[in-house]
Amino acid sequence: MEWLDNMIPFLKEQEGWHSKFGKDVEGKGNLTYGYGHLDKSGKLKETVSKLSRAEYQQWSDSTLKADLNEAYRYGRQSFSNLYSGATLNKDGYTTDYSVYDSLPNDAKAIITDFAFNLGTIESYPKLMNALKEGDWETVEDEYIRKLNGKPLGKRNDDIFKTYIEPNLPKNKACNAMIDSTSF
Repeated sequence: MEWLDNMIPFLKEQEGWHSKFGKDVEGKGNLTYGYGHLDKSGKLKETVSKLSRAEYQQWSDSTLKADLNEAYRYGRQSFSNLYSGATLNKDGYTTDYSVYDSLPNDAKAIITDFAFNLGTIESYPKLMNALKEGDWETVEDEYIRKLNGKPLGKRNDDIFKTYIEPNLPKNKACNAMIDSTSF
């Protein structure tokens, strides 16, 4: 999926590259390595410390791609379970992804970024329903994420500029007018 691969530079910029020593991004004592890879077990430090710089860069790139794919799968499943209206099976999940799959790529990217960054999309029901309905004005009102009560400045700004702003009705109308007057 091209849109998913196109998220890699976006995520690299948002997450930044953390050294082999890790970084406590959230201030909770959990270290993050590579591009936003949280070491939940606390055992990764020993493994990555033995890698050369080139090996660590390769590890960081491949781990980012794996984490992004996992965020996509999780976001797709969670969205389908919670917001698509699909019937859930006896195990509590659906295999009907038709509502998610019909979303525009920018909506899928937002869902994936929230799953990647927060590990969940459940805390944003108004946002998810707005994405489902194609209501980009409500998306604009609901996309702000916070860490320790403070908005994620750059990440919020960049998600708006990259994935939300181009879909707002005023921008679509302006872009259509520009396209119609091009020679």
